[in-house]
Amino acid sequence: MTTPHSFGAPENYSPTKRIRCGCAEYLVKQHGGRLDWRGGERVLDIGCGVGDVMHQCFFPLLPRNYRKLLLTDLSPKMLEFARKEFHGVERVDFMQIDIGVDVEKPLNGSFDKIFSSFCINFVKDQRKAFENVYNLLAPGGECLLILSQTAAFFEAAFQLINTPKWEDHLKHYRDVFVFPYREDPNPEMTIRDLLESIGFCDVFVKKDDYNCDFPTIDSFRECLRAFPDFPNNMTKEEKEELLEDQVKMGISFNIVGECRDDSKPNAYPIMENLTIYAKKK
Repeated sequence: MTTPHSFGAPENYSPTKRIRCGCAEYLVKQHGGRLDWRGGERVLDIGCGVGDVMHQCFFPLLPRNYRKLLLTDLSPKMLEFARKEFHGVERVDFMQIDIGVDVEKPLNGSFDKIFSSFCINFVKDQRKAFENVYNLLAPGGECLLILSQTAAFFEAAFQLINTPKWEDHLKHYRDVFVFPYREDPNPEMTIRDLLESIGFCDVFVKKDDYNCDFPTIDSFRECLRAFPDFPNNMTKEEKEELLEDQVKMGISFNIVGECRDDSKPNAYPIMENLTIYAKKK
């Protein structure tokens, strides 16, 4: 089963939400102008999570006479939060969809614009995910997709995977946190070739870093707590110890403001992103 991109419940969501929305807003400003709006569009959001990125970053792009907006996610719980986020907004509907498997055929060809943010990087079968996007688009339809290549707050665990202390506990970490382009030396070419082989045209892929700091150790810890779980047999005490080791790793990355050494650069950007624009012929 594909894991949805959304993290945790809203009470544990604020640092991740701030980063996600800030990053998406930056990328939409950079690349959202590629979309051609004519009015009356049918719009799909894949992996909407709690609906924050769609509402704050993508929704302002829509013409006021859009025909419909469908928000989808694998998690019913996230769809409940998204309903609250869009309460009172007209022509909005919600549906549970797993973009990593075969999508219901009646939906094919139903959308003029497709958005997705920080979701498809959690899907193991990348070809299937992008084939689904292609099939869901109407002829001439466009997509704007944001994937994470990696992120500093995930690297805190990635760097622990091969340590003797944690290698057994974390052996299934990437079953959930897939990040298929994390070790790809040229992810832009990889994705472009994949999309063109599926049939997309006018394919554009751009890698952009997004930098900011977690202001405090507690805010970084709160972000880590909001991540979904992964298959493991750890006790509660072991999970807390892993969390604190991740916090120490984050401090060593120089991404926590209250511990920051201004004489040193960050070891990683907060997020390394891949923005994709593509069109269906």
